[in-house]
Amino acid sequence: IDHYLSMNMDAIGILNDLVDGVTVNVKEDFSAVDPTITQGELKLKGDQALSYVRMRKDVGDQLNVSRMERQNEYLDGFMEALKVKLVAYPNFVIQSYDEVYDYIVTDCSSKTLSSLMERYKDYTFKEMITLEGENKEGAAYMEFYPDEKALDELILSTFYKKK
Repeated sequence: IDHYLSMNMDAIGILNDLVDGVTVNVKEDFSAVDPTITQGELKLKGDQALSYVRMRKDVGDQLNVSRMERQNEYLDGFMEALKVKLVAYPNFVIQSYDEVYDYIVTDCSSKTLSSLMERYKDYTFKEMITLEGENKEGAAYMEFYPDEKALDELILSTFYKKK
């Protein structure tokens, strides 16, 4: 695979600060996890960003679906903040590469990543696909049981085209 990048989640706070923070609308109670993450519009700083996208224990309904919704919102906000940085500082990716180097595994140089970012900076992420199903309390954790018919339909619509 050419041009891969894998990142440890510990880099999220660093990337967040490199784009001068990401604004989100906090809808859940984070007081048990991080009392600085308050409900309403908030510009996340440093490790707040990691807590916002990673945590689910003691946050809201504690469901993974809720965490995935927060991750999607955060990603949208991050991409907007990144676009602003790329316009203001065309060498932003090259200059930021060293800041996250210890947290990534990639076959790309900073120059290659910068070129790819320039090429795809206007890419629009499709909406998040959420599988229908039911959350049930298991012996130790919340468990998700997909609706089998909905799963079949999702697989067919995602990976196959009608003739």
